[in-house]
Amino acid sequence: MTISDKTKERIRKIIELAKRGEGGEKKNAEKLLQEFLDKTGLALADFEDDAEECIIIDHSENSYEKILAFQILSKIKNVGNVTHYNVKRSETKFAVDLTRSEKAEFDIMFEIYRRELKEEMSLTLHAFIQKNEITPDLDADGGKEKPDNEKIEKVLERFKLMEKIRINKAIE
Repeated sequence: MTISDKTKERIRKIIELAKRGEGGEKKNAEKLLQEFLDKTGLALADFEDDAEECIIIDHSENSYEKILAFQILSKIKNVGNVTHYNVKRSETKFAVDLTRSEKAEFDIMFEIYRRELKEEMSLTLHAFIQKNEITPDLDADGGKEKPDNEKIEKVLERFKLMEKIRINKAIE
């Protein structure tokens, strides 16, 4: 049976979830993997390749993503400093040596953590703006969309932890 590279990569990610996932995520991955193996007659060994290859990592959004990528790679490799190579003429890409299973684990972790980091930073930014009163003076509704209660709660949690920045006005 011929399997596309895309399908192989997907199965490797499912294998990583089955190995390292938690709770229902792990059980669902194990079930999905077993169903696939039963259907195709393949074995786990057909997907496991421990040879390292040079993988290019793209953290195109911002410097926080680069830091996040290195933290995840440090965790996966279990080292304090990840050996990496700069990609010529690119400020958003670097290369590292990873096995396929490490690459699959990185992809899963980076996707999840990047999404959550964006949400956390957005909430923190909103709290920072409110704490420091960096808002226009508008009437009661100001034409703004009302945020949901859950978001308000999260912003308030961060708001309470922040210290207000004092700016001395030079001109009154």
